[in-house]
Amino acid sequence: MKHITFVISLFLISISFCSCGNPSTATKSQLECFEQIRCALDSTHHYRHLFELKLQDYKQKAADAPSVEAAYYYNKLITECYYSFDSDSANLYISRNQQLAEQNNHPEWVVDCLLQRSYLNNFTGLLEETASMLRQVKDMPKTPVQLQNYYLECISYWANRAISLNLPTPDPMTRAYSDSLLAMGSAISEPMRLHARFWSETDPDKKHELLVEMQEKIPSINVENEWYSRLISEAGGLAQVEGNLELALQLFTPHILIELSKVSRTVPMLAVVSGMALECGELEYAERFLMSVLSMQQDYPDRVRSMGTPLYTSLINLNSAIQDRERQASSRIAWLSVILAVLLMASVVLLLMIYALLRKKTRLQGELQQKMQQLDEKTAKLEQEHRKLSEANAQLSQQDVLLREEREHLEEANYLKEEYIGQMFATNSEYLQKIAALKKDINRKLMAKQYEQAVQMTSSKSEKNVEEQHELWNKFDEIFLQLFPDFIEQFNGLLRPEEQITLKAGEKLNTDLRIYALVRLGINNSVKIGKILGLSTQTVYNARQKMRARATESEVEFPVRVKNLKNK
Repeated sequence: MKHITFVISLFLISISFCSCGNPSTATKSQLECFEQIRCALDSTHHYRHLFELKLQDYKQKAADAPSVEAAYYYNKLITECYYSFDSDSANLYISRNQQLAEQNNHPEWVVDCLLQRSYLNNFTGLLEETASMLRQVKDMPKTPVQLQNYYLECISYWANRAISLNLPTPDPMTRAYSDSLLAMGSAISEPMRLHARFWSETDPDKKHELLVEMQEKIPSINVENEWYSRLISEAGGLAQVEGNLELALQLFTPHILIELSKVSRTVPMLAVVSGMALECGELEYAERFLMSVLSMQQDYPDRVRSMGTPLYTSLINLNSAIQDRERQASSRIAWLSVILAVLLMASVVLLLMIYALLRKKTRLQGELQQKMQQLDEKTAKLEQEHRKLSEANAQLSQQDVLLREEREHLEEANYLKEEYIGQMFATNSEYLQKIAALKKDINRKLMAKQYEQAVQMTSSKSEKNVEEQHELWNKFDEIFLQLFPDFIEQFNGLLRPEEQITLKAGEKLNTDLRIYALVRLGINNSVKIGKILGLSTQTVYNARQKMRARATESEVEFPVRVKNLKNK
């Protein structure tokens, strides 16, 4: 056992010696950020597929647009998708929208198109063209939102111009337009205010305060909002200037992930993070990130702003680091060869010892396997018993649910029975009194030999009979709605929206609702319903057929669905 320990220790010493030439200073948080970016780069094809599906959907909606406004809206969405992917295609859709604006006399659309073209030219590094677009927009009438966008484009133009000409940043003109944007006060959003301050503040203390404000504001912004990606990038830049590289990396990482998910062909922060990985000694991550930047800029013929000198400087630094690592590795190869020779000799002895241990291990494994098999059999029996208990419990639960439902039905039936008995006694008593009064009136007419008046009083077509019929309906409506106050709303819920019933002023129920009110009470026979409501059987049948045609689709028959409506 001591010999095995010696060989293992010697092997570990050799491995430690080989790895000490490239120590990594990256923290756990930094490694997690690097790994997230690497995974996102591995998902490029997936992002590209989703991007193409989204574009295809927008293009189809633009082609099928029912109005000029809809076509303009979808063309604008397509333009925004193409911004960082294909500037020529973006220009094409901006031209289409500009043509729609001119043809349909929408000067505000023209301003939007010029601002979009300014953004695109600025993004691709065409600074002269950007300045030309901004000069055109300057004197054109603009809405408050367009004025904000104009200031934003001016800030971006002068900032990129200063970077391109290697001038100090922020540029005076950048600060001037930032101040103009800040002067709009409450008209601008909080993220926009922070963005303007980013380009106007020069005092280090105020920049630190701005970083703190950005860190507090960023979590409240939706990740899908364009200001989220912009602010975390700018906050990362402030943290990097302060020397807080770990915080800068934590802010740059989600910005890079968002840009990669949008299939952007220019992700300058990827080169910055590559430099951070190089400083930490993580050469594999640094190389992967830089190669991805080169691939984005070289694999496509489309015009896209180049990283220029910073990218080549990063490549030179990476190449120097890789060469240093190779030189250190070469100097350790000789020592490693000696150690490997010693290890080879020790391995022969070790193999013999391992062989003996393996035989012993095989015997012990056989015994252990037998015991495990016995344990598995006992476990299987326990699982079978547990399964039976679970099934029994499920059946009991199901029976409990059924019993509760039956109890609810019985309670509802008892409630309806009690209500109906009381209401019908009152109604029958009232009509018995009316019949007694009618009999007295008829007897008086007969005794006075006023036979025609007596016949008229008993005629079914008399106005009094019609009035009594309506009174009976109103009484039925009142009693039924006391029992089922939500019946009309629930019944309309069974009908298609466009087929729902709307009562006239003063109506409680109409004929259709009375028919199905009787169905809810359990009277489903059309002949009985007709007799109760004083309607012909064919009239009731036709009304029920029409109402079924107006109902929503369901596997349950319509009368059953009506009967299942709940009372109060």
